[in-house]
Amino acid sequence: MTSIPLPREASKLLKPGYAQVLSLLQNTIGVDPLTLVNIGLFLAGIFTFVRYLFTRIIILWVTVRINEDDQLYQSLMRWMADHQFMNRQFRSVKAVSASKSSWEDEEEALKSMITAGGGDSANKKVLTEPDPNNLISYRTIVGRSPISLQPFQGTHVFRRHGSWILFQHVIRKGSELLPQDKESGYIQLKCLGSSFAPVQRLLEEAQLYHLERTKTTTTVHRAISNVRDMIRWTRFSARPSRDMSTVIFDKKAKQELLQDINEYLHPHTRRWYANHGIPYRRGYLFSGAPGTGKTSLTSALAGVFGLDIYVLSLLDPNMNESALMRLMSEVPSRCIVLLEDIDAAGLNRPASEPKPRMGRRGKGDKPAEMNALSTTSGADQGAQNGGNASAATSVSLSGLLNAIDGVSSQEGRILIMTTNSPESLDKALIRPGRVDMHIAFELPSMVDMQELFLSMYRDDTAGATHGSESISLNEEPEKKDDQWLESLAEKFAESMPERKFSLAALQGFLLQYKRSPENACDKAAEWAEITLQKMAEDEE
Repeated sequence: MTSIPLPREASKLLKPGYAQVLSLLQNTIGVDPLTLVNIGLFLAGIFTFVRYLFTRIIILWVTVRINEDDQLYQSLMRWMADHQFMNRQFRSVKAVSASKSSWEDEEEALKSMITAGGGDSANKKVLTEPDPNNLISYRTIVGRSPISLQPFQGTHVFRRHGSWILFQHVIRKGSELLPQDKESGYIQLKCLGSSFAPVQRLLEEAQLYHLERTKTTTTVHRAISNVRDMIRWTRFSARPSRDMSTVIFDKKAKQELLQDINEYLHPHTRRWYANHGIPYRRGYLFSGAPGTGKTSLTSALAGVFGLDIYVLSLLDPNMNESALMRLMSEVPSRCIVLLEDIDAAGLNRPASEPKPRMGRRGKGDKPAEMNALSTTSGADQGAQNGGNASAATSVSLSGLLNAIDGVSSQEGRILIMTTNSPESLDKALIRPGRVDMHIAFELPSMVDMQELFLSMYRDDTAGATHGSESISLNEEPEKKDDQWLESLAEKFAESMPERKFSLAALQGFLLQYKRSPENACDKAAEWAEITLQKMAEDEE
């Protein structure tokens, strides 16, 4: 194809001096400049046409975006870090140190300290019991948190299940007018082709991988205010799931509660609720004195059924009714929403009705033995004791009720409210439909104290109690150890009065002798007598 030069008369229409420039260029390069312009216009048209064919007709790029506030974001980042990052290096990565290390990490750090110290024990790398006469600086353990490298900002191309996928991680940058309290970003997945199936398969694989890695942990989310005083759900911590056997509670009530939640979470139950036009929600009220195991039971339930815990506090100064309704509507359909100490929010009966009288233990409704064992200063105790009567919240009772079972409230969640004084709660808050089961926690009986003792020492009887390094795997020695420990548990329970001390107080005492159950039994009666005397003095 040949270019069509402009008529020579057209050069006269150019500004003065352009004709001389064109003539100079033509004499220099030997080609008419207008011909070069025509060639450039032709190439630009061809490039535009090819790009159109590439993006619209011949090859299709499908794009999927995952925002940071979505659960898939963390799942995909973990999958990329554990799979693709180990195979190919990213140009931009982020080093992340875990704020809380596990006990396995701490043991490895301690072993490295022992190895560096030398000696026979260093060669064996065996962790012995703590020596009270040998003080160890744990700076190495505290400072040695696990470090992981994660994709930061940039792109990465990889092939998965026969399809090419482009991974893009983009970081949002805040401005002076809208500062960000932390880095936020999003992920874009682009697949070569016209089908979303490869991206869908990758997301499902990353989701299952994340669930497999976290099936033995319980994730706790809290409603935390950001720099703009907006309350958002924030992943607070992930801890090992608590076993239900470690919760000391009435066995019959525990079994009924487990069966009720298991039946509620079944998919057939959800369909039954929908067929009958009943909102698919379930609520529980845990009441009892502080330290009786209300929060521990909630954590164990989350571990048994594989649910996350979302903790709400109505005493947050930035909490209002609109924020509460938004938070309750944003929780997933399978989770536990925990409202701790609901009575401390001051959502009692209207002022025209007489308020219920406080218990004889004081405004804080704390057992006297907790005050006797507490090391909190008097000023702090006064602030806690006055919390029930003077706690201020901008959330009204009607606002809380609308957030719990209003039209915008999420279905499928489990609501657990804890309180120290259920009699002070408004009847509308605990009516059937909002509270479907009331679990009353009592101070431990003799059977409960025996179970607590056994749960504290059952795993440490081998070697720790008899002074041997290991125990034979024969059934006869194990049977003798169990009988010996059960006899100590009975002796411990007989030394304690029933319904006087909370589980937290008894556990605090046993922790002083966590490696010596015999000493715990010997000191139990003396500790109980001293604590009862302090309780009597506090009541006076």
